[in-house]
Amino acid sequence: TLSDWWPKAYPDLEYRQWVADTWRSHLEQAKRTGSSFQPMEVTVNCKNGTKKTILASAASYTSVFDDSHLVVLYDITERKQAEERIVALALRNKLLLETTSDGIHVLDEEGRVIEANPAFCAMLGYTREELLKLTVADWDAQWQGQELVEKLHQLIANPALFETRFRCKDGTFREVEINSSSIVLDGREHLYAAARDITARKRAEASLRESEERYSTLFNSMEEGLAINEAVFNENGDVVDYRILDVNPAFEIQSIYKTEEVLGKLATDVYKMSPEYISGWWKE
Repeated sequence: TLSDWWPKAYPDLEYRQWVADTWRSHLEQAKRTGSSFQPMEVTVNCKNGTKKTILASAASYTSVFDDSHLVVLYDITERKQAEERIVALALRNKLLLETTSDGIHVLDEEGRVIEANPAFCAMLGYTREELLKLTVADWDAQWQGQELVEKLHQLIANPALFETRFRCKDGTFREVEINSSSIVLDGREHLYAAARDITARKRAEASLRESEERYSTLFNSMEEGLAINEAVFNENGDVVDYRILDVNPAFEIQSIYKTEEVLGKLATDVYKMSPEYISGWWKE
């Protein structure tokens, strides 16, 4: 009977009272206004110990509600769980968007900003409200005009990892690496882009290239014959040989060896030195 099922379905006395009071309130409102019963969501305890989310409603047998009416229970457990997963996923994505150091931004097919996270705003120096009024043409300094439009469409069709140059609000420039992907929002394709500032890395790479060029110029212009060698160790950690990695032009002039005869070769093979001699010479 209902009296037997009621405390089993709602074992918590306080919650059971809330269900009863709310049901009575909805029923009285339907009677008073002549309107439909307003469904209510409840959690019901089942015989097997599980809990189900139920949408409870009522329907009158006549044109108005009286003491006799039909009670309808809809099991919405799976729908409720799906909604909760969606909410949790949305919260997770929001947290990732707000806390990642990469500049996340979403562009439509015209290059307009649909979304931008705090890191992207900081990267360019704009507020989010300012960015939502801009297009990619306002900050991308590598491509212009129709070329930029074609690049955007190409990336939406074929996402890729690429490098470009940003013009910031204050007029400075940043070198960036962008990892892009295509997403569909409201039935339209958009570009999802994660921008990483690589300005410092680019400067370091340029500095290293300049240093290597200076070294190469000095190495190749010296009048003394020079060779760059790599030590070869035995199992005890002693140097017993060395490999010739590079020689300058003067080396070939001042020795009896051609460059191609020594590069990559071991000293024991080229110079016919013994490991003992090399070990002693290396220690000195």
